[in-house]
Amino acid sequence: MNKEFERNISNILDAVTLGHQMGQWSERRWWGHKLDGKDKVQNEMTAETLADKSEMAALVENPPFISTPGWGPTGFADNIPHILGLVKEYRRHGVLTPERFRDFLLDSRDWLLPQGVGRSCLELMAEGMNPRIAGLYASSVVSGIWMSWPVGLYNAGCPDDAYEDAVSLCRTLNGGDIVELSGAWAAALSVAAVPGAMWEETKKAMINKLCRRNPKAYALIIESLRIGETAADDKALISALRGKSFFDRTCKLGGLDWMQSCYSAAAMLEYAFRQQPDWTEFMRIGLQLPDTRFGPMLFCGIYAALNGAGWPSLWNESLEKVHKNERTEALEAICSAVEIKLCSEKKIAHEAAFLAGTGEIEHSELYDRILAGMLAGMAANAMGSPVEDRDYQWITQHYGVVDKILDSGKFETEDDSAMALMWADTLIECRGRIYPEDLAAMFKGRMNPENFYYDSKHAYNLLMDGIPPHACGHWNVVTGSALMGCNVVGMYHACDTDRARIDGLELSYHYQRGFDVHAAAILCAATAEALRDKATVGSVIEAAINAAPEKPQKCFDELSGRNAREVFRNMIEAVKDESDVLKARQKIYDSFYAYNGQDPWEVAAYILAVFKVADGDVWRAALGGTNIGRDSDTIACQAALLSACMSGMKGVPDSFLSMYDDKKMARCQSVSLEITLLVREKCAHVLRNFEKICKNIHNSMI
Repeated sequence: MNKEFERNISNILDAVTLGHQMGQWSERRWWGHKLDGKDKVQNEMTAETLADKSEMAALVENPPFISTPGWGPTGFADNIPHILGLVKEYRRHGVLTPERFRDFLLDSRDWLLPQGVGRSCLELMAEGMNPRIAGLYASSVVSGIWMSWPVGLYNAGCPDDAYEDAVSLCRTLNGGDIVELSGAWAAALSVAAVPGAMWEETKKAMINKLCRRNPKAYALIIESLRIGETAADDKALISALRGKSFFDRTCKLGGLDWMQSCYSAAAMLEYAFRQQPDWTEFMRIGLQLPDTRFGPMLFCGIYAALNGAGWPSLWNESLEKVHKNERTEALEAICSAVEIKLCSEKKIAHEAAFLAGTGEIEHSELYDRILAGMLAGMAANAMGSPVEDRDYQWITQHYGVVDKILDSGKFETEDDSAMALMWADTLIECRGRIYPEDLAAMFKGRMNPENFYYDSKHAYNLLMDGIPPHACGHWNVVTGSALMGCNVVGMYHACDTDRARIDGLELSYHYQRGFDVHAAAILCAATAEALRDKATVGSVIEAAINAAPEKPQKCFDELSGRNAREVFRNMIEAVKDESDVLKARQKIYDSFYAYNGQDPWEVAAYILAVFKVADGDVWRAALGGTNIGRDSDTIACQAALLSACMSGMKGVPDSFLSMYDDKKMARCQSVSLEITLLVREKCAHVLRNFEKICKNIHNSMI
C-alpha cells in the first residue's frame, strides 16, 4: 500500500474524531449543557483556549451524549463508533449494498443507538421493509451524513462510485436532501484521500453529480462556496452563514432538518484554502459556524487529507484517549479493503483491456463479441416472439418446429430489443456506470409507453407522477421484464461478474421488484462472464448461479421461500445428459414449471437450461428458446445472446444477419463500438487509480 495514502487515511480518521469531539461540545452551548469548571472552552472559542491542555481535554476526551429533556434515548450520540464500525464492514464484505448495510445496522443496533428518524427506518427494516425504500418518505436530518466517510474512503479515487454508494446507503435511513448531500461529501472525500489531490478537484467532485440529482442542494452548496470565497475575514464568514436568510433556507421543520453542517463545511473549506489558517485558527473559526455536530467532521477530514495533520501536539495527546484502538483497527481494515478492491479491479481491468485491444475498436475481440451478442439476441427475440405464452405442446401441434423468424416485423416491435437499446443509450450518454435516475431520464425523454408491456407502462406512469426512480419498481407487477435490456450492464462490466450483478440489481428496481430484480442481476453476471477470454458454458452457468440470492426468497406461489440456487442446480442436473434442445423440453418442464410463464424464476431457469443443452451454440440456443414456449421471446433472446458473447460474430448464423438492413446493422455496430470504448476508458481509469494509491504491492496480491 502507498504509505502516503495510508497516512492520508490515518489523518482523516484522526481529524474526523477531533472534529466530532470538539463539534459536539461546541454544539452543547446552544442546548444549554455545561461541564463544571470548563467555562472558557464552552463559552468562547479562542486560540488560547484551544491551546490549553486542560480545556482541550474537556473538548476531546469526553464525548457528550446530549439528550433533549424528556425524550429518553434521543440526542447526539457518539458517531465515531458508527463510522469506524462501518469501515470494518468493508474489510469483511467489500462493496456494501443496502441489504448488507441493513444487516450491519440490525446486528449492531444495541451499540449504534440509532436516533430519531434513523431509528424509525431501522424499525421498518426489522419489520421486513425493503432497505432500498425504508427511508423513502423519512425526514431529512444531517445525522444521515455519517456513512459518507466509510463510503468515500473505500471508493478512494472513484468519486462517482462514492456518490452513488453513499446515496444508496443513506436512503435506508433518510429521505430528502441529506441523501444526495451524503453522496456529494463522499465523492469529495474519495478524491481528497488520494495522494496529491488538490482542493479544486475535490470541490469539483462534490458538485459534479449533485447538480443533476438535486439542483436545490447544488445551488446552496454553490452559494456556500461563494460565501467562503468572498468573506473578507472570519467575522464576515460566520455572519453570512448564521444570517437569517441563509439559515432559513438550510434549516426547516422547526429545526429538525439541520442541513447547515453540510453547507457551512463547504464554505469553511473554501475560505480556509484561500486564507490558509493554521489548525488552531481553522478550528476556532469552524466551531463558531452553525450546527457544529457534523460540520467540523466534514471540514476537518478534508482539510487533513489535503493539508496534513499539523495541529498542536496536545490535541494528539487527547486523541490517544479517544477511540484509539478502534481507529487503529479501522485504519488497518480500510487500507486492506481498498488494497484488495484495487488489486481485484486491476486484474479484471487487465483481462477486459486485453479483449478491448489498443488499436481500431472494430478489430477488437470485445467489440466482435458484444456486437454478436446484440445481433443474436435481437434476432432470437424476434424468432421467439410469435409463440410467446404458448407451451411447447401447442407449438408442436401448430408449427411442428419454429426454425426461422416468422414475422420480420417483430424486429421493430419487440420490447426486449427496444429496452436493450434504451439501456445502451443511457450507458453511452452517461459515459460510464448508470443508475436508476439515469435510466429514468431516458424513459422520460424517449420511451413511448404504448410500445411496451403493461408493467413498463406502469413504471413510466409512476415516474411521470413524481415517484423517485429507485422506488418505482416496488409497486409493480412481476413479469420478468427486468431481464429485457439488462445484459448491456454485463457488457460494460465485461469480466466483472460481481459489479455486473450489483448494478443489474439496482437498476432493475427502477421498474421491477421481487425475484425479477434478482433474475436481471443473474443475467448481467452471466453476460460479464460470457465475455471473459476463457469463458465456458459451465463457467457462465456457475457465475449465474453464484449471482442468485443465497437465502430462500418468498414468492407468490411459495410463501415459505424458495432457494434459487437449488432451483437452478436442479435444472442443470435435469438436462446434463441432453444435447437436443427439442428433446430436452419435457425435462425442463418437469424440473420447474411456474404458475405463470412470465414468472422470472421460470424464465431464468429455462434460459440457463437451454443455454446448457445448446452448449453455447447460438442457433441451437435460439431454436431451443423459441420452441420451449412460455416466455419464449426472452428465453431465446437471452440464451442466444450468452452464446454469441462467447463465440463472437463467427457463431451468429447468416440467417440472422440477413434480417438486418443497413440502418439496423449500423445502429448495433455503433452501440457496440461505444460500449467497447467505455470499457477501454474504465480499464484505463482503474489502472491509473491503482498506480496512485497502491504502490509496491506484493505480486501475490495482484
